[in-house]
Amino acid sequence: LILYSITTANPQDSLAMVDLYNSTNGPGWLNNTNWLSPKPLTTWFGITQRRGKITDLKLVQNNLSGTIPVSIGNLIHTGTIYLRNNKLTGSIPSSIGNLFSLLNLDLSYNQLNGTIPLTFNNIPNFGVLTLSYNQLTGSIPNNFNSSNLSALELDHNQLTGSLPDNLGDWVHLSGLILNDNKLTGNIPSSIGRFTFISSIDLSNNQLTGSIPDSITNLKPPFSTLRLSNNQLTGRIPDSLIKISKNGADIELNGNKLSGPIPSLKSADFMFRLYLQDNSFTFEGIEPLIASPPSVQNPLLYSPQAVIPIIKTGNLISVSAGGTLANDTFRLYRDNILLKTQVGDSSFAITTAGKYYVTVTNSVATQLT
Repeated sequence: LILYSITTANPQDSLAMVDLYNSTNGPGWLNNTNWLSPKPLTTWFGITQRRGKITDLKLVQNNLSGTIPVSIGNLIHTGTIYLRNNKLTGSIPSSIGNLFSLLNLDLSYNQLNGTIPLTFNNIPNFGVLTLSYNQLTGSIPNNFNSSNLSALELDHNQLTGSLPDNLGDWVHLSGLILNDNKLTGNIPSSIGRFTFISSIDLSNNQLTGSIPDSITNLKPPFSTLRLSNNQLTGRIPDSLIKISKNGADIELNGNKLSGPIPSLKSADFMFRLYLQDNSFTFEGIEPLIASPPSVQNPLLYSPQAVIPIIKTGNLISVSAGGTLANDTFRLYRDNILLKTQVGDSSFAITTAGKYYVTVTNSVATQLT
């Protein structure tokens, strides 16, 4: 027969909490009820204890300031640590990698800097890792234990480097939120191996290359794909229709995508599609408008990148794609309209000046 005291705490847990109180300005917390008092640890605000061991530490939006002490790595029986929405500074202690029972860690909305500790790879059953809205640098560790990781939220930091090639090995991931960093390189093809994911947000980075065809393997509950404001090039995969049929919101704006746009008319559910600020011409947009999918109204596809003028002798011309008969070309010299032509993009130039041409389309009427 083993008897557990409900009042006596594990000594190393107690000492770690004393360190936390002292290093994060405990007297200035919004709620520090019973902290550093002789009362049982179970009565200290934000602490859950079982059999003398701290299992949960939740001090959310409690005005903690200062640094996280190294001794937090002594809470080896703790499953949840929530310290979000405080004023914590300094780096994340690598000692957190000692917490073999840790399931959920949320340090978001602080002022933490430095890198994500490689020791996080030692945590065997990570479920949710949220480090959003800090000032973290360096790359994303590529060996997070994949068995239980269900949410990875590292957005709004200063992370660099490429996405891990084995991204798709985190098969139980439901949310991959990496937007607003400085990530570079290609989107790995392994991204199509996710089984339960509902949201992918890689927007506002510096990703290059094309959208991998494998991304269209994603199945319900997948509902959100955000790739906007990167440097992606090439065509939209034809099989994107598989995602749109699920009613997913698709944000591709702010890239360098070009070429024809896949037919999305057979989408079963209304979805949102953002295509503006790319390099599409009427070649891509006109068929989309002629056979519109069930998207938000209006469909957003303007503006697009400027098309270069071709000069041959005293002739200038421009190709804006689509059906030529649907295109209206307007020639300007020194910002004054000189001539308007339908279905003919060539203009003879006889007078010196600064020229440009605008092209509109009778089908894709938003875009000039």
